[in-house]
Amino acid sequence: MRIYRAAWFCFWATGSAWAQDNSFHQLNGDLAFDGSAGLASSNTVAPYLQARLMYVGTVGVYGNTILTNHYQSAWSVGTGLELRPLLLPRLLTNQEQGPAVLDLVIDSLSLRTGTRFFAQESLPALELGSSLELPFFATFNGPFLGVTTSVIFSQATLATPARGEVSPWFLLQLTLGWRWLIHAHIVDASDRRTPLHLGI
Repeated sequence: MRIYRAAWFCFWATGSAWAQDNSFHQLNGDLAFDGSAGLASSNTVAPYLQARLMYVGTVGVYGNTILTNHYQSAWSVGTGLELRPLLLPRLLTNQEQGPAVLDLVIDSLSLRTGTRFFAQESLPALELGSSLELPFFATFNGPFLGVTTSVIFSQATLATPARGEVSPWFLLQLTLGWRWLIHAHIVDASDRRTPLHLGI
């Protein structure tokens, strides 16, 4: 019953926000896809690629890869879940008052949790992170600059948390990306626009 009520509230909130969209095009499509490229810095600097799919700009999945040597690994791949907790509460309480770029930066604050697979490791590491994005224009879709910080906990770190024999390591990612909005009719099934129309 509680799960049903939570699901009902989620769809009610997104539907209400959709009807009163003052979010600088963040709700112009119910799905948003973005791809980005840049650099990841840990003990070395390496090329970094990421792709992400978000539902109503609030929750989604991501995947990324670091392409060259870092922390004694030839490459690594990360994947997980991402949550943007500020967009819907700010929109439903009429806090989206501008300037547009500032609101978009605040709304972009995200928390993520996932796993990272290393070339030389048989078991994945736990990855926790957060990110912010700076759009180039006063709109959600289009180009943006992204900054992500992550903490990586290897299996060895998780196995000896109290003794601290193996410390977690930190990862900083700077990326340039582009976002596309997709009208998939998940929120408003009665919308008559062409399915999977890209809102650019």
